[in-house]
Amino acid sequence: MAKKQFYDLREYITYLEKIGDVKHIKAEVDPILELSEIADRVVKEGGPALIFENVRGASFPLAINLFGTEERVEIALGRKPRDVGEELVDSLDAGLILVEPGKPQELARVIIDLLRDEPKCRRIGQNARRLVKERFSWEGICQKTVEVYENARRRSGDCGK
Repeated sequence: MAKKQFYDLREYITYLEKIGDVKHIKAEVDPILELSEIADRVVKEGGPALIFENVRGASFPLAINLFGTEERVEIALGRKPRDVGEELVDSLDAGLILVEPGKPQELARVIIDLLRDEPKCRRIGQNARRLVKERFSWEGICQKTVEVYENARRRSGDCGK
């Protein structure tokens, strides 16, 4: 798959439409239970992303299941989700352990090993706590949010000035 970069959600949805991975639902749907039931069934079958154009009580359409398959997540990220996860864990440099989903025996082994190695468990916990405080504090989140808005403003040609 060719790596594609999306600048916003609209561009991503347009791409999914181009490759036939979006279904527009024109019929009116109830947002309380009906919409989520439809979306749940479609995602469990590996179906397309959905855009409900007539949600009862809403004045705008609703897009759902945009990242509902591993393939769509890979399209959005430009690479396999597992690779992104491994890179994130590696970049944290906290000694964290990544266990692939669907491998309960491996997960059990890792947990047992950690329970038997208190210093390693404590070190991983301290490193993870430090990294969370550094990367996910309100100050850090605010700074990243400002950067996103500044980048968007630059890409839009400073339309506000």
